[in-house]
Amino acid sequence: MGSLFGGDRRSRRRSRIDRASHGSYFLNLHENEEKVLHLFAQLLEDEMANTENKRIYPEAHPENAEFQSEFDSLTQQDLVSSRSQALAAFAEPLSREPMSADELSAWLNSVNILHLGLGARLEACGIDLSDISMESIDDEEGRFEAAAYLLMTDIIEEVSHSLISARRGESRDSR
Repeated sequence: MGSLFGGDRRSRRRSRIDRASHGSYFLNLHENEEKVLHLFAQLLEDEMANTENKRIYPEAHPENAEFQSEFDSLTQQDLVSSRSQALAAFAEPLSREPMSADELSAWLNSVNILHLGLGARLEACGIDLSDISMESIDDEEGRFEAAAYLLMTDIIEEVSHSLISARRGESRDSR
């Protein structure tokens, strides 16, 4: 994964996220990381619209078809729309301008939705997401998808940690 995505967190010299000022951030993804997010947003577009996929559109009332039908009628269009908007976030290159915490949180939500879609695709191929082993994946495409899934996992963890740390620091400062 190191050469494809610009190195893992331990070997990278720069952070993916830097605090610009109070409440604003610079997102510093490697060019290849941005390309992977863009590529998978395109590849997963049809899968993300498939409301039959229970990982992407989980059931709220699997034990009661009537309740589930009502739930779907109330929420499914919003869920499909939010999934579509999440993928659209990767259509344009990232801004090099500072992002507010809200903008960064919205972007992170988009990465999380993309991660969810790729995870559903990998699970459908029989890949155990709790213990991904590149050696156990026979085909090159599967290894690439698993590496992209791990990249997204790493991005989610790093950006989430930065946001949480900043919020903790802000709450201490306001005391």
